[in-house]
Amino acid sequence: MDSKVCKNHPQVVSRIRCFECKEYICAQCRLHLDHHYFCSKCCHRINWGKSIFKKLRKHKVDLILGWNVLASFALFFFLIYFFAKTTSPATNTPVAQTPLAVASPDTFFQASIPIDTLPSFAREITNTILGNSAYELVLQLERGWTVTVWCNDWPVFSEVVLADEEKKYSIPLSYGDNRIRVGIWNEKQQLVFQDEQSVAFRTPRIESLRHPVTRGNSKEKKIALTFDGGSSNKGVDSVLAILRRKKMISTMFITGQFIERYPELVSQMIADGHEIGNHTYNHPHMTSFEQNSRHELREGVDRSFVHHQLMKTDSLFQVTAGRAFVPYWRAAYGEYNRKILDWAAEVGYKHIGWTRGCDTFDWVSDPAAELYRTPEKVRESLLAKDNENKDLNGAIVLMHLATERKEAPFYTILPALIDDLHSRGFETVTVSQLLAE
Repeated sequence: MDSKVCKNHPQVVSRIRCFECKEYICAQCRLHLDHHYFCSKCCHRINWGKSIFKKLRKHKVDLILGWNVLASFALFFFLIYFFAKTTSPATNTPVAQTPLAVASPDTFFQASIPIDTLPSFAREITNTILGNSAYELVLQLERGWTVTVWCNDWPVFSEVVLADEEKKYSIPLSYGDNRIRVGIWNEKQQLVFQDEQSVAFRTPRIESLRHPVTRGNSKEKKIALTFDGGSSNKGVDSVLAILRRKKMISTMFITGQFIERYPELVSQMIADGHEIGNHTYNHPHMTSFEQNSRHELREGVDRSFVHHQLMKTDSLFQVTAGRAFVPYWRAAYGEYNRKILDWAAEVGYKHIGWTRGCDTFDWVSDPAAELYRTPEKVRESLLAKDNENKDLNGAIVLMHLATERKEAPFYTILPALIDDLHSRGFETVTVSQLLAE
């Protein structure tokens, strides 16, 4: 008969046994591990090892199959690696120094570089300055090769050559500096040629248009009262009537949607002799300023987007007015950056903003809003700039043709403002007159 006393403490009676060695153990000697009692960690380890071995024996067939699969994969990848090492040339082969536009097969080299990437050159990059917006790339190619071209780290095109031939590619350039990179791979996807070049696109005309204007000559007592027209016609007749009565000619920036909706108002502006500029087609946000107070390009805004916004509006105006805009534009919400200015200059437009402190905020219709200004307050603010610093000289004032204000629309103060400016010796002029030398 078994003694029911603890193996370590004979004076203590116990009914609990070690799960592994089956010896009786008292409460002081018990280890509760993995839902069982053990007399020591050694017994626990022995029991754990036995359980693993039983599981392995149970799945013996599965283990053998798994091992065979792993061994097969290891052998397959080893053979691929061995074949690549024995068939590829040394990786320290020098890079061809051939100019970008006159590549020759005799100067090609081979290297195992993926077809969707291209390392930078370790040599000095050639610089070229062009007066047109396209760069002509000439390459001597062989059948089966793949040609990929990047401009400013964006892929321009990629194609597989179908025959041995000399091919010419026209690469569109953005205004300013452009980084062009070329990679050519053979049928084995080995890089056989690469080159890169810095190409600058500059012209005197675009160079003069790409700089924005916010005021004229501060030495002359001239001021330009400018008006923007978006998508509404509320109050436009009243503004035009006041300007007509005061015999004042102004510069107005209108959207394509305004032209589509109110062609009769556009005709009236032209009949009154006003200068008309481009205000984009549908008044879009083009930078992230509204979101983060930075003028970064919004998603979807690129060269073609800006060109489309301006040229569509230009075409609508030509059809309605029978003539072109003056070469000025104003970005919606005043949102623009250097790229947007360059893209607009490429299609013939110079940006006209407004002088600091000369936004009338007439577009704010809610009296409780922080930026809300009464017409009288705006008038006082503008006239206060006629000071010893001559802050009002050459100023461009931002106003709007339409208004959503139910009370105190800004145009009610316009006659008095014009009279005040004239009485102070200011000449109210168009933007073209303000910028004329």
